Amino acid sequence: RIAYYGDSYIEGDIFTADIREMFQAKFGGSGVGWVDCGTGLANLRRSVVQKHSGIKEYSVVKKPFNYDRQSLAERYYIPSEGARVTAKGSRFYEHAKYWSSAKLFFRTASSISVKVETPDGSSVSHFFDGSPDVRMLEISGNMQSITYRFSDVGEGTTLFGMALESGKGVILDNFSMRGSSGTTLAKIPMNTLYDFNNMRPYDLIILHFGLNVAVKGNPVSVLRAYTNKMKKAVQHFRAAFPTASILVISVPDRDQRSADGIKTMREVKNLVTLQDRLAADMQVGFFNFFEAMGGEESVKQLVDRNMANKDYTHLSFGGGRAVAKKVFPSFVAGLDNYKRRKKIEQE
Repeated sequence: RIAYYGDSYIEGDIFTADIREMFQAKFGGSGVGWVDCGTGLANLRRSVVQKHSGIKEYSVVKKPFNYDRQSLAERYYIPSEGARVTAKGSRFYEHAKYWSSAKLFFRTASSISVKVETPDGSSVSHFFDGSPDVRMLEISGNMQSITYRFSDVGEGTTLFGMALESGKGVILDNFSMRGSSGTTLAKIPMNTLYDFNNMRPYDLIILHFGLNVAVKGNPVSVLRAYTNKMKKAVQHFRAAFPTASILVISVPDRDQRSADGIKTMREVKNLVTLQDRLAADMQVGFFNFFEAMGGEESVKQLVDRNMANKDYTHLSFGGGRAVAKKVFPSFVAGLDNYKRRKKIEQE
């Protein structure tokens, strides 16, 4: 199970949907993984079909926001009486069409009743009393859609999200946050992360940020101060998920117009170097995404092929697939190298 944190570069499950599909095609597994309850991003995402009503979203990049109520996705949702959320499998990704386990995560200080409807026509209601802990409602069985209806909504009830997944194989959760530098991850309540680690632990946590820091004019001193702040996020996750590996992925290519044409921003290359140092200092993994996607002016090449936006930063779904094909072999090669090393150690 992989938690993939990032900024707007992976919003809408761009790139990560294709990485997930490649993992599941090679190693097994099904389901899109984490789906926020009631997010406004639902219409941007191809990897799941989602509808909701009666739910208000709060995210860390918008005020007001109560840091104590957030989930591991840095969002939380307040349901009104009769609120509803539905998720359906995607026709765009073979392994995202179905799942065998649906887990709903929430917290209620008083009470809530959750009615679960599945494709076979069954409908079961579950009532929960108040508790300070994160609660999980799991439904098992082969599913291509699921609906939750909420009633008896008590004061202090907070919805988080759904995990649509299989019991085996690879699950990859997309945790995108437009406008985020990643430093706010250190503010997720530790007790919340502990609860998720107990109910749904991760094997790998990926931190893929930098676009909102590698901006024109930011000197090395600002970039260095940022990577020092990110150390707190790494420490926070290491404490909350002690058995998980952590991987820092560098900022991708970002280009801008210059007298010499469209060129990679100097700030991008400076930040890649500092992110490499960050990972070394924290003794976690590092992956040079900038080089893997093609290095300098690689995003310009994607724009020329209509695979990236003309902001020379963000990918289209087609661009996400093209970059995923370049990146995924590194994960496979890493596994092969690990197996080879273990074999030599045993000889």
